[in-house]
Amino acid sequence: MRPWCGLLLGLLCLTACLPAAGSPTAPAAVPQPTPTPFVPDPADIAGPPLPDVLYDPLTEELIRNAQYILAGPNGLEAVQLVDGVFQQGQGGDFVSIVLLAPIAFGDLNGDGNPDAAALAAENYGGSGQFVYLIVYLNQMGQPLIGMTRFIDDRPIVNALDIVDGRIVLAAVIHAAVDALCCPSFQVVETYGLGLGLVRLTSFTPLGYERAITIDAPADGDVVSDSVRVAGSITIAPFENNLEYHVYDQTGGELVSGPLLVSAPELGAPGTFDLVIDLSAIPPEVGVRLEIQDVNMSDGSLFAMDSVSLTIR
Repeated sequence: MRPWCGLLLGLLCLTACLPAAGSPTAPAAVPQPTPTPFVPDPADIAGPPLPDVLYDPLTEELIRNAQYILAGPNGLEAVQLVDGVFQQGQGGDFVSIVLLAPIAFGDLNGDGNPDAAALAAENYGGSGQFVYLIVYLNQMGQPLIGMTRFIDDRPIVNALDIVDGRIVLAAVIHAAVDALCCPSFQVVETYGLGLGLVRLTSFTPLGYERAITIDAPADGDVVSDSVRVAGSITIAPFENNLEYHVYDQTGGELVSGPLLVSAPELGAPGTFDLVIDLSAIPPEVGVRLEIQDVNMSDGSLFAMDSVSLTIR
């Protein structure tokens, strides 16, 4: 491992755990955790690093006894999990962290060493169980905590896997109209190393999958001042309108607009094909192109697919 890699990963850890505005609802007088702000990791856009030295694989025991970064009243605090649990304080100072099953293993940063993805539930004395997705990178055979991302209060987790360098989480989370006790929105969320959401599919109450698939361009393509975007959707959206969004490496939006779906009838499978103007974006820039099916009632996503592009 190169000497500067540990320092860089440490800085990523601290960046990932900084609190952000807005937080899940919690009982009165109980501290409320803040969802971790997401800044796309360069590896999600520029590709993984070259393979490095191979180390001993991470194990479930190592992850259950790793450090966890807690955003407390006194700032960031590294706490030690013991058999997957940390607990301290009482009353208004109480905090409990419990690592959930399952733990997933697989190479996330392309160095040939399997890393890990885990879920932890934070509790502050109330009924809320604020669940975070965590990346643990393999640093010389030991787990180094990387990015974290807030998932939901009391989600129902069905599966957690690492597939082709991506984290895939299948869960039931809260829709906007759900009571806090009872999530009902079934999703499959796919994340990159920096825990940026790169794909989302969901299911209707009757079990039909909403999924967008981008057929062109391919992930990693180099494009110029325009790009043709073509693909399909399993259930045509409201008024047959999708949205496209182009983001830079910091998550800033560069270009956006509507994307018309061609479908034989309401709710049937459909296709899309559009040339998007990228001339306002400077060359030699890495971007992420997202195609979104947006819930018009609350602005949440029904489905999303994305590709990383380089503009030249």
